[in-house]
Amino acid sequence: MSQNLSSFHAELLGFLKRDVALKVAALGFDEATDPELRKLQQTIEEASSASSEEPLALNEIVEHYHYLFDSRGPLHLEKKLLAAFSSKDAKAERIWIYRGLPRVYRKEAPAVSHVKNHFTNLPIIRLLAAEKAIFRLYSEKRPEEAKVSLFSWIIGDGWGDYIAGMESIEILRERFGEDQQISWVVLFPKRLGSPPAPKAAKTHLIYYDQECPVTSIKGEALEILRTSDLVVQIPTFYPSFDELKSAVERL
Repeated sequence: MSQNLSSFHAELLGFLKRDVALKVAALGFDEATDPELRKLQQTIEEASSASSEEPLALNEIVEHYHYLFDSRGPLHLEKKLLAAFSSKDAKAERIWIYRGLPRVYRKEAPAVSHVKNHFTNLPIIRLLAAEKAIFRLYSEKRPEEAKVSLFSWIIGDGWGDYIAGMESIEILRERFGEDQQISWVVLFPKRLGSPPAPKAAKTHLIYYDQECPVTSIKGEALEILRTSDLVVQIPTFYPSFDELKSAVERL
């Protein structure tokens, strides 16, 4: 901050700079994909280093700030998400939004909220939306003799994940018929004992104690995943799934 700025100007610019940084962190604004945001950040930086003799465009800075964070509205991320896909996708109802992204509301000010941190990365939510659109294509038809596999990491807090996997298999079997090849690779906590194996799928159980590294998945389990046309990971995301994919690709 320039030493030549008045205390009022310095305090105002400092507030704007901090608030912009907060909104980038909490609301999903991304300077890498938003030229308007980059322009505002650059203008604030330049104004902060200006001498007192130079006129400050404070009105323009404040107007730009309000345009970015007020005029765009609270659903700016949702709008960007829809804009990332073609109008053809929207007309075909492959991409739509039922409700806004998950938000945290302040108890002392219910009208003030911010998008939850895990939902502020636009590339990730674009990927999730595209995946759902792709999955819907499988509801219409499937390739002949296609092999579908489920991959489940059952966390050690109970049987909920396992039951969800069994129900998913039943849904697949009911939808695609008895001739559909369905396999299930399950990482199961040893302390929960021996689970019942569903009759509707070829089940491969891998027991683990505390940790379940990729090195514990080998042999037949890797071969099941390698020969599958579609692998559905459900219900809990396995933290080392990218490493597992690399292991499968090396086969």
